Amino acid sequence: MEKRKSIAAGFDIGGAHLKVTRAQDGRIVEAVTIATPLWQGLQTLTSAFEESAPIYAGADLNAFTMTGELADVFPSRDAGVAALLDEISTRFAGEKLIYAGPSGFVGVEQAARLSSDVASANWHATASLVATLAGDALFVDMGSTTTDIIAIRNGAVANDGYTDAGRLLSGELVYTGFTRTFLFGVASSAPVRGRLTPLMNEYFASIADAHRILG
Repeated sequence: MEKRKSIAAGFDIGGAHLKVTRAQDGRIVEAVTIATPLWQGLQTLTSAFEESAPIYAGADLNAFTMTGELADVFPSRDAGVAALLDEISTRFAGEKLIYAGPSGFVGVEQAARLSSDVASANWHATASLVATLAGDALFVDMGSTTTDIIAIRNGAVANDGYTDAGRLLSGELVYTGFTRTFLFGVASSAPVRGRLTPLMNEYFASIADAHRILG
């Protein structure tokens, strides 16, 4: 009888996208990114979980990171963490682990007591993995909304800040991303038909539009 393969699923619950991966016997075999504009309501995440169900079906372990707790739909960051943990507890059976920064992966109940460590900790999860592969490095991760600048020293994460506020103050978190940054956030003017033209302080276009035009 053939031995059943060990299956793990990984989830990054963002405010704009849900990322899901499937690993079998320690090897990633499938991944998907689904738009989840959480500011429109928690049902966007529910729908994304349903759409991605074939990827995590039969998983022995489900592991999660999150930044979606920052979405406007939640009254506070702690409330956002609590709501996302409730969604995880309700939807997923079996072992569930939540990444809590310095505490590593913890169970849902412990994660609820460590909401400040759980909130927006995905950068630390990525950096900790990179640190096992590179002794000294500067790791830059640009997402849809922000860019993380992460120092790796002697095989460990060496950033000055941990929370978003702390990393903003230290310059290790830059609120410029690949798709959701508005143009007036990165420039005050742009050349139009040979003339430098001021940009309007309106949400008419994002940096994604610039990428589409410029290639």
